[in-house]
Amino acid sequence: MHILVCGTCLDFFGLKAELAAGTTSNMQDIAQVLSRGTVLRM
Repeated sequence: MHILVCGTCLDFFGLKAELAAGTTSNMQDIAQVLSRGTVLRM
């Protein structure tokens, strides 16, 4: 399992320097990963 974090969101909330887990990515990559799944769970 990979944790993808939106870089734009990190910048907006001023949290880029505090990222402790996961990989900074973008919404296009995140949406592609989500669209490959058959079931989304929260």
